[in-house]
Amino acid sequence: LGAWKGQGTYRESADGESKPWTATMSFSKVLAGFAVQEDLVIDVGQGSPLVMRSVYGYDGEGARALVLAMSNDGNAHLMDWAFPQAGVMTVYGAAQTPMGISVGRSVVEFTKDSYRFRHEGCRDTGKFFTEVEGSFARAADATAKSAVNASFMDLPISAEMTALAKINGTYRVAGKMKMTAEAPEMAIAGVETITPLFGGHVIVSSVISDPDPMGQYFGQTYFSWNPTTSCYDVVGFDSMGMAGKMISRWSKPGAQLVNSASNVAMGNLNAMQMIVNLGEHG
Repeated sequence: LGAWKGQGTYRESADGESKPWTATMSFSKVLAGFAVQEDLVIDVGQGSPLVMRSVYGYDGEGARALVLAMSNDGNAHLMDWAFPQAGVMTVYGAAQTPMGISVGRSVVEFTKDSYRFRHEGCRDTGKFFTEVEGSFARAADATAKSAVNASFMDLPISAEMTALAKINGTYRVAGKMKMTAEAPEMAIAGVETITPLFGGHVIVSSVISDPDPMGQYFGQTYFSWNPTTSCYDVVGFDSMGMAGKMISRWSKPGAQLVNSASNVAMGNLNAMQMIVNLGEHG
């Protein structure tokens, strides 16, 4: 946790030349401490910085440590993380992208006031190579540069994310919920704020319940377009210890959005469907 400054090198291919980068980064607790948010701003010598956000969470019932990594170049991937030994963290995953199959692993080695890392990856049938490596040291403050909220090199926002942007705004939420089929209904109320991230490549929904003697609820959900599967990836974290993914599609373009998932909740296997009906103005 805290602020960091770093530097290192990166390569765009196994045979490519190494190029320098510098960065500022901040780690902070979110969702009442049930998740940790990393905001990273990297200067790679281009006209605009590469801005990344990663949210680390742990799904207690699914027993899976998840990290959602997003950036202002339009990429968003869900990966796993672990501490295979004391002081060393790995972040690993695979994804099918429009550019091919991508497999990656980051290894982060911590000391008291610094850490070093390397990220290795491969594309399709190519060989593994070190894509990025470097080190970070603690800094007095790194938050100012983390506020950048623009697309990398003015990359266009996809038509699908542009269509979803109608839901941006702040909403007063009131309704009812049942913890199980047999349980009585409970009233719920709060505020939901939906805002664009990275110029609109990603949309984030933040929910805060009204104060309650049982405790206040916090939730955060990220929407991104997955061109490989032609659906929205919806990844959420909350203060009940949930971390998980849904897929989302328009059943009626611009008017009805259907999200679906399967998971374990409160000891039960769940098949979940969430239907969102939108008015003319979202």
